[in-house]
Amino acid sequence: MKKTFLLGLCILISSSLFAQEKFVTVDYTSDVTYGIKAGITFPRISGINNGLQSLPNLSSTDDQALTSFYVGAVVNIPLNTATSGHVLLQSGLSFVGKGGQSVVTNSNASLGDVTIKRTISYIELPINLLVSLKAGTGRVLIGAGPYLGLAFSGQKQISSSGAVAQQLIAAGLPSNGTTSLQIGSGGDINTIDFGIGLSLGYQLHNGLSINIGSDIGLTNIDSKANSGIITTNQLVSVGLGYSF
Repeated sequence: MKKTFLLGLCILISSSLFAQEKFVTVDYTSDVTYGIKAGITFPRISGINNGLQSLPNLSSTDDQALTSFYVGAVVNIPLNTATSGHVLLQSGLSFVGKGGQSVVTNSNASLGDVTIKRTISYIELPINLLVSLKAGTGRVLIGAGPYLGLAFSGQKQISSSGAVAQQLIAAGLPSNGTTSLQIGSGGDINTIDFGIGLSLGYQLHNGLSINIGSDIGLTNIDSKANSGIITTNQLVSVGLGYSF
């Protein structure tokens, strides 16, 4: 996966350099344009600790973000031809790394702590309404819209210490190590993730852009409906894009 991310960045940089040499200008007024994008994600799983609140000797639980990446392709379809601002329909497909980390701290330090790290891989289809506004020599890009994600793989890594680790072992549960997450009905993670995506970027005249974004998950990704636990994907991203 990391090799794919590095390849995507190399393509973006090479494409932007080529565009600068040829003085290519992206025209959103009438033409359908295409693009590639890649960057870093900072995902977390909101509510992942809801099922841990009643544990004895619990001092605190903390939902923390991980570091992953995204890479994909987009298509931009113009919806108007105004000179000052353009409205586009943007869609495409991307690989997106999501997940999160939970740190469980006990009030009695001698009992030890538990850290649970979950990484989930998604293929994501966004449908965004994008406004492109002229600013200086480039354009400001503001976007929002729904996304649909399909999970296809995942892992759970557990690290524990002290008496907690011994209790997990005694109960036949993993205290340390990595296992695969089961995707789909009856597994660990629901296949479908649906939510709202927000984006803000600045695009140069040659098509190269820098972007920040956020995914706000609206569906419960916990596939065990009877557990009473509601967890959602949350994500912040930063990256580069290139349209041609």
